[in-house]
Amino acid sequence: MVYLFATARQSNRISAKLAFFIDKLSLAILLGALIRVRHGLPGVLDEVPNNTAYSVASNMWHSLSMLTLYAGPLVLLAAVFGYRLKTRRETALTAAMGVAFPLFGTVLLVHIIGLAISGAGYYVPSLAPTVAIAL
Repeated sequence: MVYLFATARQSNRISAKLAFFIDKLSLAILLGALIRVRHGLPGVLDEVPNNTAYSVASNMWHSLSMLTLYAGPLVLLAAVFGYRLKTRRETALTAAMGVAFPLFGTVLLVHIIGLAISGAGYYVPSLAPTVAIAL
């Protein structure tokens, strides 16, 4: 809470520098996980077996709902900046470049890491494959 209070009461310039640092840190974590599971990356291109009792369409619908769960708070954050934009084009570009593309890239990298974990030998059957397991 002290860290949150100390970093939340800064100027816009310092907040931008903190956000840039956090972006670089998260990219470094994802790249570190990709390097760690590099032996399992060829297995990502193979078809993922459906080892559940549900259909492929049901699994895809569940994945889409999880993506919506992650994007929900970001959409509310983007809505805060809507009054500053003058045209619909600016609003669409802000939503695409500020929310949609980074979220898509992050979810894609996390999914690739999750698929590569089993090929790299780090997978524990009782746990869901995550970036933390890869690290």
